[in-house]
Amino acid sequence: MISPLYYARRYWNLQVPLDAGGFASVRIGSYLSGQPTPGKDPLWMKVKQAFSGGKTVKATAHNGFVLQELNCTTPDDILLHIVRPFYGKGSPEDCQIVLQMALRFGLTSQGQLQSYADNYIGLDCNGFVGNWLWHGLAGSPGTATPPKPTRVPVPSSTTWSPTRSSRNWKKSSPAALTSWGW
Repeated sequence: MISPLYYARRYWNLQVPLDAGGFASVRIGSYLSGQPTPGKDPLWMKVKQAFSGGKTVKATAHNGFVLQELNCTTPDDILLHIVRPFYGKGSPEDCQIVLQMALRFGLTSQGQLQSYADNYIGLDCNGFVGNWLWHGLAGSPGTATPPKPTRVPVPSSTTWSPTRSSRNWKKSSPAALTSWGW
């Protein structure tokens, strides 16, 4: 497990693996929330085109400890890694992959990499906390994607509701409390 501060520092001193070797340092410092930035579509189009003719797209990310390689055989293999940073939801590894692909496909240069990051990718509070919980606290590899839930938790019969006594709130599940806006 790593601390939230240590995890935040990974965004502030992002080490982007370069295709020619070495790393470029970039700071992810923009707050994004809501609609994606205009950089998403041009990059996604270039990445999808790279798969033409059955080609494999390779991406490398550094999770703070080791280099991780992704060998993607379909656009779906890399889709979430590419789009999340444009919505403010990307992990440090997702941001590295976006910046690596932007360099590879000529959407920016190494000298303009920080400017590209400032203009197009960032993070919001839910993106940070969710990524820290999954990667920092749970220790999942940086390029791993959290599994989709298979079912929604059903509150027990002791769940607080607006018609019941407010003294019963301690018996409620967290999911039930959030469903009532608490």
